[in-house]
Amino acid sequence: MEYLFLRRRETRSTSQRQKNLLFKAAEKHWKEEIVMRGRNNREIDCLIYKKNQTIFGIDVALKAARQAGKVYLVEGAPDVMRLQSIGIGNAIATLGGTWSETQLNEFSKFGCSICFIPDNDVPKDGSKFGVGDQFVFKNGKTALEMGFNVSVRELPTAEHKQDPDSYLTDLSKWETLEEKDFILWYAQKHFETNPSNEDKRIRRKALPTVIP
Repeated sequence: MEYLFLRRRETRSTSQRQKNLLFKAAEKHWKEEIVMRGRNNREIDCLIYKKNQTIFGIDVALKAARQAGKVYLVEGAPDVMRLQSIGIGNAIATLGGTWSETQLNEFSKFGCSICFIPDNDVPKDGSKFGVGDQFVFKNGKTALEMGFNVSVRELPTAEHKQDPDSYLTDLSKWETLEEKDFILWYAQKHFETNPSNEDKRIRRKALPTVIP
């Protein structure tokens, strides 16, 4: 597992500014590769960027995650830096939407629970859900299958795209976000709203068999 493009033993003398610059350089190269090759962005790797192994912010998040017993998963580096700026140190990102088992395994050894904070994307092309939600549907299922306790903190619905970086400008906004069990959140997205307590109990028991 590569941490911020450098082996862990090499990061001790690397400043946060240097790490951020490395990520920006890699992200620029990565986007150029997409344009040149016309490939799906989740398939692009380069010499200093292995997408399914790299985790932005893990050097800070490991200690905070051990203490809190939880890690917050977001999409982009600016989201991590925003959360860190308001005191949420246990936040990490992939610079994209898909989390691999290799990445998630980094936290299984600590017994951490996982909380996803999806981007609030406006649905496109007739889709019922935005891209951020669709990522969490998939990633949450993967995390459940790996044995994690999984939850979701969802940003308020808006007419335009919102992400943690743009919305969570202070701790008070963070505290207004309700944390929901992933299975119940998934059910509320796909089925009727405002279920009774008995409905919740039945769904929690049955839903793992119906999440595609």
